[in-house]
Amino acid sequence: MAPFKTSRSLLAVLILLTLAPGALEAQRRGRGTQAAPTGDWRPISIGIHGGYDNTSQATMLGAQIRAPVVRSGKIEIMPSGSITFVTGLREYQFNLDAVYFLAGRAGGLYVAGGLAARNTIYPFESDRETKTGAGVAVGLRSMGNSRMGAHVEVRRVFVDPQLRPTAITVGLNLLLWGG
Repeated sequence: MAPFKTSRSLLAVLILLTLAPGALEAQRRGRGTQAAPTGDWRPISIGIHGGYDNTSQATMLGAQIRAPVVRSGKIEIMPSGSITFVTGLREYQFNLDAVYFLAGRAGGLYVAGGLAARNTIYPFESDRETKTGAGVAVGLRSMGNSRMGAHVEVRRVFVDPQLRPTAITVGLNLLLWGG
């Protein structure tokens, strides 16, 4: 299959995975189940993600924790880490982001920004080094009132003038309690 068709197919699958939990939750609510009250704090969630680092041209795997900062669930703190599997090299990245949901606690479109650290062998250097900087992300999360949801995210990290990693990931999140 051609790379362009593979990318389009992968993007379509990622979008479907993100939207499916919300659609299933809407069907369940249609049978008489009430949504969770909005006055409660949204639970902390943990999750995994995988994707593609466009700069390194390699696949990546990682995990994240999402903790709400305000009762409405519109703002979260999200520490995350990932490993990029470059041929003959492993790149490690850590992020600490503030996440703002445009639609509220059930998910939807979000923007994020914060601190980033990346450990790799940088261009024009021979030794492994960890550099710190900033990171920004935009994503789409679907949780509804279920315990499990999905997200798609595009992230850009600014840690080195010659290396500006951009990654697209898809992930699953699980609420630690409630739902």
